[in-house]
Amino acid sequence: LPTNTYIPGQNGHMGPRFMSESAPDAVGSLWDELGPWLAGTGIVLRPWQELVAQRAFEVDQAGGLCWRTVVVSTPRQSGKSHLLKAVALCRASHPDLFGEPQTVAHVANRHVAARRIHTLAWGWAERNGLLVRTAVGGERIIWPDGSCWNVNTLTNVYGESAGAVLLDEVWDVTGEDYREGLRPTQVERSMPQLWAFSTAHRRAQGLMPELMADGRAGRARTLLADWGAPVGAD
Repeated sequence: LPTNTYIPGQNGHMGPRFMSESAPDAVGSLWDELGPWLAGTGIVLRPWQELVAQRAFEVDQAGGLCWRTVVVSTPRQSGKSHLLKAVALCRASHPDLFGEPQTVAHVANRHVAARRIHTLAWGWAERNGLLVRTAVGGERIIWPDGSCWNVNTLTNVYGESAGAVLLDEVWDVTGEDYREGLRPTQVERSMPQLWAFSTAHRRAQGLMPELMADGRAGRARTLLADWGAPVGAD
């Protein structure tokens, strides 16, 4: 897909304003296995979501993830919540692909924002025999092998050890919370990855622009997928 421009795609879908080029050491993508599994559960992603997932799960010759951080910026009501749910379920349901039982830490600027997305998976989890805890402040979906998808806050994530961190509404998250609270949770994990989701916002903190700049510059193993308005748009 052409990068750094809007290109009409199939069936009128639009390409991203900017998307990082494929990792130079990529030899394939775990999405080739995860995508069909997800579709088999009845969860259908939109083309843009499929594109992001395919690229985000690129792996090198040794089978390790090429991208350490995945940054997704879209307009409101584009479906980023459903992509977040899909990533959480795929990670926690496939510990064999990631080298160990998975802890998915789901964090947003406000607890209610993370809880709202977590509730979207409760019915699916119960139908598949998973343990679902719904108490406010203790929301968890737990797999038989101990893998789990937890709702965390920026303060209670301290002490957590997470293979995947899903950080939503990043426009309202500071760099200090990110570096001091979230990054250290992944130090000892075999295939750590942080996903940062956000819409644009005039009150954005410095973190989201910083992560987007890393992606545009090709720094820090950061994949950027940006569906923003083109420069000069009304």
